[in-house]
Amino acid sequence: MFQTFKRLYEDPISVLLICVFFVAFLTYIPKNIESQSIFPYGIYLNLILMFIILFLSFLKNPKMNKEQLFILYLFFILFIYSLSSSLWSFSVIKVAWRVLLVFVPIFSVGMALMSTNKVYSTIIVFYRIHKIIGTVLSLYGLVVFFLGDISWIPDGSYMINSFHFIGFNLQQSVFPLGSLFRISSFTANPNILGYLLLISISSTFALFYIKKLKFMNFLVSILLQISALILTFSRNNIIVTLLILLVSHILLRGIDSVSKKVTRYLVTILILMIFLILFSIALFYPLNSSRISLDTNGREEIWLTLIKVFQENWLFGIGFASSGELVEKIGFSQAHNFHIALITELGIIGYLLFVLIFLYITIVLFKRIITINVTSYPIELKVPLIFNFCIIICLVTLHQFFEFQLLTNGYLNYIWAFLVFSAIRITSFLKTK
Repeated sequence: MFQTFKRLYEDPISVLLICVFFVAFLTYIPKNIESQSIFPYGIYLNLILMFIILFLSFLKNPKMNKEQLFILYLFFILFIYSLSSSLWSFSVIKVAWRVLLVFVPIFSVGMALMSTNKVYSTIIVFYRIHKIIGTVLSLYGLVVFFLGDISWIPDGSYMINSFHFIGFNLQQSVFPLGSLFRISSFTANPNILGYLLLISISSTFALFYIKKLKFMNFLVSILLQISALILTFSRNNIIVTLLILLVSHILLRGIDSVSKKVTRYLVTILILMIFLILFSIALFYPLNSSRISLDTNGREEIWLTLIKVFQENWLFGIGFASSGELVEKIGFSQAHNFHIALITELGIIGYLLFVLIFLYITIVLFKRIITINVTSYPIELKVPLIFNFCIIICLVTLHQFFEFQLLTNGYLNYIWAFLVFSAIRITSFLKTK
């Protein structure tokens, strides 16, 4: 582990990139009981770091292939169009600022990964960091939940779960679910905890596949994370996590260098995960049928409102990142559907541009994946490519149909950019024969 970090320190761009993720995590994820960021000014620090990354990357003048250049070019067109949409939005300055907060991370992460000479080490560090994040979040949430007390908040939609430990008062917000509660650890939101665990569980499996984790380390960490994920009762994140692992397993089965022993371990854990999910459903169904039904918890009201607005502004949309104001008027915090929100904000033109970007990335990665099984390239590159591909596809096609966290000013936008550009960079090392 320390050797990986040591190799990373040899490249300042990779070090700065990891610092960007560290600041972004502190800015967007840890929340106090009132759901307020503990590091609100991290946005400005990160902008400085990201502009330094862009400057150093351009100085380095990285040699990119036509696929990498074309993807950056498509993102640049989407950026220009989104910035232009501020002209017909509710506020030119606010929307332009939001565009910068979304696209500067995408370009800085992309250029950093195109420029660094330590791509593999950077990916491994990214996986390790998120494995640690997932394990710590899970352990914290589970300990406070099972050992702490729960108190009511007057007129609140959540409750306080507290655990006093050697002078420290550990707290998390828990959300009533019948006679049960959805844990949030220190994210203040079960759905945010859910998507972080989706990423951390996938990262943990990837590390285990490339033999960067010993089995007991892997087992303890993954069981903690799976247990916490189930207690979020986030249907979307549970299903998508399971699907990512299953599809990754299928794609990796054909790679000869993945040992049968590792495959058996993976299948065992997947079966255990399925069993725990089914056990939870069987145990809690009489009390909480809403969490295992097709009920949208009132989200259809948001979608119908946005669809109506889209019908009135179908070509150009109402302006990038402008759907939030509409949603707040009807009492919700977000659109809970990336696709409906994006097509409302950017219209048919902007949405089709994003679809083009997504389809091109998918085709580039899938073409490489179906050829690497017959070429003699190291598993250290194959496994990240396959896991990143599965996460990228599942996030856009499934996860974001019930959430709106891509192309927003949030931590998942950083993660998605890293997964996309690291996978694209890997393809340059996996040329077919």
